[in-house]
Amino acid sequence: MLDQREFESRLERVEAAQTMEELEAIVADFGPTGSAWRPETRLAEAPARHFSVLGDQSHVMIPGTTESFRAVSILGNVTVDLRAFRGSGRTLTVRISGALGDARIKVPAGTRVVRKATTLLGDFRTVFAREPGQVKAFLTKVFGRRDAPPASPFPPDGPPPQVTLEGFRLLGDVVIEEERN
Repeated sequence: MLDQREFESRLERVEAAQTMEELEAIVADFGPTGSAWRPETRLAEAPARHFSVLGDQSHVMIPGTTESFRAVSILGNVTVDLRAFRGSGRTLTVRISGALGDARIKVPAGTRVVRKATTLLGDFRTVFAREPGQVKAFLTKVFGRRDAPPASPFPPDGPPPQVTLEGFRLLGDVVIEEERN
């Protein structure tokens, strides 16, 4: 409840502020609000959510953005790449729901997967990433690797992440694809 003059005075100070501390000082008398609001904190708390009908989805989770992912797909496949979390030791939550399509989760070597997902008329299995055949190995040398794992900011010898897999798949497989060392 600010009067017009106080509002304009604070607005000028906000426009002149150059640090978060200066901004916090402008509203310090508003009372306790817990920790100061930071956009990157708010974004990191919200899980990524995706929905598709008659189409495939492919997502790469990047450390620092979110550690929770949600997707619903009807008549389409979903691929989620978590390999950037290798060496992080973090716990990630992936919720994949939908019908008439497969879900493929790419994880770093040694990842522990906690299965809370349900499949109806579909399989749930863990496989190792396939080694390329001779033709694919040759093409990779010539053109580069199309499915290269994303860079990881964590130490390579750090602990593998844990993935909690939730959701429900009807008439579709859930495949955990673990990369090779």
